[in-house]
Formats: sequence, C-alpha cells, structure tokens
Amino acid sequence: MEECLVKYISVYLTAVLLASTAWAAEEIPSAPATDSAEQPTIQEATGSVARSGFSSAIVDREPVDQIGELPATADRVYFFTELMGLEGETVTHRWTFEDQTMAEVPFEVRGPRWRVHSSKLLQPGWEGTWTVTVVDSSGHKLAESQVHYMSGEETAAEVEDIPAAPAATDENPLP
Repeated sequence: MEECLVKYISVYLTAVLLASTAWAAEEIPSAPATDSAEQPTIQEATGSVARSGFSSAIVDREPVDQIGELPATADRVYFFTELMGLEGETVTHRWTFEDQTMAEVPFEVRGPRWRVHSSKLLQPGWEGTWTVTVVDSSGHKLAESQVHYMSGEETAAEVEDIPAAPAATDENPLP
C-alpha cells in the first residue's frame, strides 16, 4: 500500500512539474539576446476609440441610436465615445461648426475601457454640418464624426418628397 502511495505521489508531482513548465513556456516567451546598443526604443502604448458617434440620447452610458442627420425640431445632440487602452489620459471632444470650435469637453480616462459622452444644446441659426473630433492630450486625432443639423426648410422639403398614401375607395379600402 505504501509503495502504491509513493508511486501515485511521484506520478502526480511529475505531471504537475510538466504542466507548470509548459504553462511557463507559454506565458513567458524567451527574448533573443541582443547587445544593449541594439535594443529598440520602447514606445508608449497608445489606445484607441472602439466606438463613437452621434445619438439623440444616452441611456445607461450607451447611445440609444446612431444618427447622421438631426431634424430642425431637435434641440440637443449627443456624442458618444468608447475608449480602449487610454487609462490616465485626458481625451477631448472638440465640437466644431463651420470650421469654428464651438466647445471642447475634456474627459479624464479612469479605466482600460471608458465610455464618455458630451452634448450640444442646439440654437436657431446653427443648421448645417457639425463635427466632433476626439483628440488625446497630445492633440492627436483619435476619431472624427459629422452630423447634419437640418433647417426647417430641409425638414419641410423632406416631408413634401414623401409620396401621399393612396386614397381609400370602395374597390381599394384601407385596412
């Protein structure tokens, strides 16, 4: 019995040793030996924008829709951004209209995945194309999107372009 127990422990320890060696080989790749003068310069890891876009609302830190146009009846527009790998950075939403910066909204990124949004209260006379540029603390552009805020005339013209529904007749009753 004692001999069987010793054999069992020996087999178990061998298996554990082999498994841990294989695991270590996968987790810690060996680096080739190089002269210290030949070592490459290590660049700082940069993050990215996973998702971004305009929305008519934000609920539970998520956009409810993705829009490219806003009707003249809208009074506010939101811009959503999901940031990856930018923890510790300051990222800014730069709102521009007709090549003029209208607002800059900075965000301190406090996690490896960080969702932020900003909004703009729209005023009469601001119809046209709005751009939000997402920039990091160095001023590098990470993402950019546009939305068109339609004037009342554009909205009315779109309504006029919609074909009229067929009239109900005895031969073609409407449901």
